[in-house]
Amino acid sequence: MDDYALHLFDELRAGRLSRRALLRRASVAGLSMAGFGFLRAPAASAGTGADPAQIKRGGTIRLASQIPSADPQPVTASNAGEVFTYQPSLEYLCYPRADWTLDPRLATSWNAAPDPKTWNFTIRQGVHWHDGTPFTADDVVATFERLLNPKVGSSAGSIYHGVLSYGNVEKVSDTEVRFHLDTPFVDFPYLVSGFAYQSAILPKNYEMGTFTKGGIGTGPFVLKEYVPQQSASYVANPHYWKSGLPYADGLKVTYFGNEASTVLAMQAGAVDIYPVVPLKGAEALLNNPKLTILEHPSADYRSLHMRVDMAPFNDKRVRQAVALCLDREAIVKSIFNGAAIIANDHSFAPVYVDSELANKELPQRQQDYAKAKALLAAAGHAGGIKVTLTTEDLLEMPQYAVAIKAYCQPAGIDVSLNIMPTAQYYGAGANQPWLVVPFGMTDWAARGAASQAIIPEFPCHSAWDSAHWCDPDFDKLFTEYNGELDHQKRQQLALALARIQNEEVPVAIGYWIKARRATSKRVQGLAAAPDNFVDLGEVWLG
Repeated sequence: MDDYALHLFDELRAGRLSRRALLRRASVAGLSMAGFGFLRAPAASAGTGADPAQIKRGGTIRLASQIPSADPQPVTASNAGEVFTYQPSLEYLCYPRADWTLDPRLATSWNAAPDPKTWNFTIRQGVHWHDGTPFTADDVVATFERLLNPKVGSSAGSIYHGVLSYGNVEKVSDTEVRFHLDTPFVDFPYLVSGFAYQSAILPKNYEMGTFTKGGIGTGPFVLKEYVPQQSASYVANPHYWKSGLPYADGLKVTYFGNEASTVLAMQAGAVDIYPVVPLKGAEALLNNPKLTILEHPSADYRSLHMRVDMAPFNDKRVRQAVALCLDREAIVKSIFNGAAIIANDHSFAPVYVDSELANKELPQRQQDYAKAKALLAAAGHAGGIKVTLTTEDLLEMPQYAVAIKAYCQPAGIDVSLNIMPTAQYYGAGANQPWLVVPFGMTDWAARGAASQAIIPEFPCHSAWDSAHWCDPDFDKLFTEYNGELDHQKRQQLALALARIQNEEVPVAIGYWIKARRATSKRVQGLAAAPDNFVDLGEVWLG
């Protein structure tokens, strides 16, 4: 065992690191799990845990999905409909388990050597593409160079900003690929896992725009037909590298235009899996005895951004006043019926390994109208302000927007609402409202670590910096945090980062969602998490 493994054990013995957190840190570092196996709970294993004698083969899994905002292409994907379309066919170097440890997939192992600025991945042998062509290390290198090439226009620029640049992925041998990072990054394996949904591995000769023609991937299901706005159909991969999988004969992904129609389809038995159930508007599913509801703590959140380069939000006192208007306890109770956790305007969700100190030491922001009014007056707005909140018609976000409007009114903040269809809100090219409106709210899916959640939204010049915020002190601390292995030092750096976010409030984060997914009773072997991704190879139909 190396020094890092011993450090993790020392933290465990001292009571500063839980068993679950130790396993997560060890798996991300690529440490041999054989030395930590005695700590793993049976439910956290990679498999379904089902008795092989009970598993039934055959049938077609029916998955509900939102409509893709564009023709699903892994390189440029930007919404869940696209991701749910290509993930059954494509795979990643590693994949998050339900406990957020990482399961080896197209890589069998990985390690940082000599330090977290250089990562080496051993590539799985004996894997074939759906057309029978052997999968190689060249495919891995080509995939990431494609994502990183600024001329390609991949949405993955948000994932690797400041971490990995074009030209720095090297084929060492037929079995090893090396990533030369721009800066040490302890959590890098999460950036090549399912948590980085664009990082799905594609053939080295992949032609942009061809995925929906079918037959591309190494995964358990082969895409056979894609009907825009309607559905995608798949058959089982008969030569899948995981022997005996998948259990189902096929898969059908059906697209729905809104949550209400998806709820009706689940009630009618027309679909088997609703992977991301909204916590408002789907109450009829939660008490339906014909369905199974899977719930887990998450790091999903809603980003209430305020552009720091535009009045009135260029004064942080105005941003603080908005944050002070939120009654977070009431929001969790009224919108989620308790199925959420109060957040404190920073990125360190309780589910992340390094977040304990940030959530313990930083005072929780409470609703305080007197202080909000005083801050507005000090900023020159004693008579109040008028602003427009722009957001999307997705999940619970319209209800949350209405709540924000109501909570802000007593402080003298008059909020008008502009609720757009999701595709319009995100837009494309030069027309992306969510990145330019002065006051907006966006849904953010869970990432594997706080570092991965911060990269796209908060550092200077990040790709999805909707608040247009830049703080050199934050960036300096973030660089230190990303390269630090010592658990206690990481906790202290996390606290310092959280303090800056909480003080500057470029983004107000009111809650962390307890994510839910719904399945028919016949669905077995589906992991409860992560909620925005579905791993269907080991799912079987009873």
